[in-house]
Amino acid sequence: MPKRGESKIIPPARLVELRKMKELIHKSPGIREDVVADLKSRILGGVYAIGAEEVADKIIQHGIHILGFPGGGGCYPI
Repeated sequence: MPKRGESKIIPPARLVELRKMKELIHKSPGIREDVVADLKSRILGGVYAIGAEEVADKIIQHGIHILGFPGGGGCYPI
């Protein structure tokens, strides 16, 4: 970590990666309050059930989508 007044050199490849991440963040949809409220109600009411395997699949699909692996374009964000 640079001290105050010192500059930090960031490799060009890292800069490209950081810019891409920033762009993806700005393109991300906002929080869908209606969906959150519905899920919260169902969870608190005890009527929302999901299997562990389904959760694991979504986590993997989301990781593939975020990391941009080939074939990951068809995955949907969580």
